[in-house]
Amino acid sequence: MLAMITPSGITYSSCQQLPGVVRPVLSEIQEYAPLMPEQTQTCPFCALHCDDVRVRAAARPRPTTRCPIAVDGYHRANLQLKPQVDGQPVSMATACRQAARLLARARHPLYAGLATDAAGMRAVVRLAERTGGVLDHANGDIMQVQSRLLKERGWISTTLGELRRRADLLVLLGTDAVSAHPRFFERIRAPQQHPQLEWVQLGGKPPGRTRQGTGRRAWRLDCPNDALGEVARALTLRLRGHPLPARRIGGLPASSIERLARKLSRAHYAVLAWEVARLPITQAALQVHAFCDLIQELNQTTRGAGLALGGGQGAGTAQTVCTWLSGHPLRVGYTRRQPQSDPVRHDWRRMLAGGDTDLLVWITAFDGGLLPELPRQAPPLILLARADRPPPPGTHIYIPIATPGIEHPGHLFRLDGVVVVHTRGGLRPARHPAAAGVLSRIEAQLPQTD
Repeated sequence: MLAMITPSGITYSSCQQLPGVVRPVLSEIQEYAPLMPEQTQTCPFCALHCDDVRVRAAARPRPTTRCPIAVDGYHRANLQLKPQVDGQPVSMATACRQAARLLARARHPLYAGLATDAAGMRAVVRLAERTGGVLDHANGDIMQVQSRLLKERGWISTTLGELRRRADLLVLLGTDAVSAHPRFFERIRAPQQHPQLEWVQLGGKPPGRTRQGTGRRAWRLDCPNDALGEVARALTLRLRGHPLPARRIGGLPASSIERLARKLSRAHYAVLAWEVARLPITQAALQVHAFCDLIQELNQTTRGAGLALGGGQGAGTAQTVCTWLSGHPLRVGYTRRQPQSDPVRHDWRRMLAGGDTDLLVWITAFDGGLLPELPRQAPPLILLARADRPPPPGTHIYIPIATPGIEHPGHLFRLDGVVVVHTRGGLRPARHPAAAGVLSRIEAQLPQTD
């Protein structure tokens, strides 16, 4: 890899061999690149996928944004790790060959984590189909709440663009929005000629500095998150013209619920936003069901929609690509060579705890620390991970992979599910291959079947 400093920045071209004395010099140039021009990139590190992030190319790229998630994601080290088999460094060819041998012998392989881009997810679905494996994301428990709702009743949803251009009332249910998506309010800021967006926070953390300066009026109701479903049902009851059944509901006085019901009924376009990860997992499905009932009631007289926040670690991308290719959302298995959905049986945590898999393939391209908690009697682990830290002890096969949006381009789905973004990458030379390339290489070495 040869680096050339040009007026447009550092460019890289391949060469057969660089003298040993040159390589450290190039590393220094890449590490200390504050003089290099900035590039506009699409950030891959939260599900907003902001497309206006200015980043300096370097060995540890430096974004100019104040978003803490972007700063942490871009600036992590890219260690010079080699593939390993049982803790011993090996070549990439050897690691892929050993992984293929394990997969060929496995009877019930589990492909989990799935924190990758669209190309990586396509490759892992092909591999699962070929080997009779099961697919589940690291955040599968959270994702199943939304999948179950869509299958059982459907819901009225909106997009970030609709929220920005048309909504005049935003109700945050159990979330401050900015903890997981720091630029949320910045990204939904409407042009000046549009009506001012009023927002209300029901439950969740108190407003932080990230929200200040948005130019929006705020009203916060201090309600425990486990009472949000009760409050939503009371609001639905009130919108239907029925009296409230008690003086206090969900820890809130009836007067506050009356006031919020009036705001909802008077709004031209109200958006209710929630984050399943902030809800009590045992109640999340029922609570989101109550939110959707409230949205449906709003649409009898005005306009309302929901916005589910989340989708980090490539969750939305994994869900969408899996649904394209299999016809089912995640927690789909190919154990009978045909895709079968089972939200309970194909839960990666349950499969590991119950000994229902004999091989775990874990993929995490955005955060090398996103690792599974393994039981004492764990199956062999094939780990494809971002090279920002060494693999944990006990990893049978380790293959370091590149990060979409830094070392290589990729495609990711935004949290509202309607926009696929292209993240350019090229911020530093790729020391490691992309997940899609590694998985395709492993698949190519599997024995042919009739």
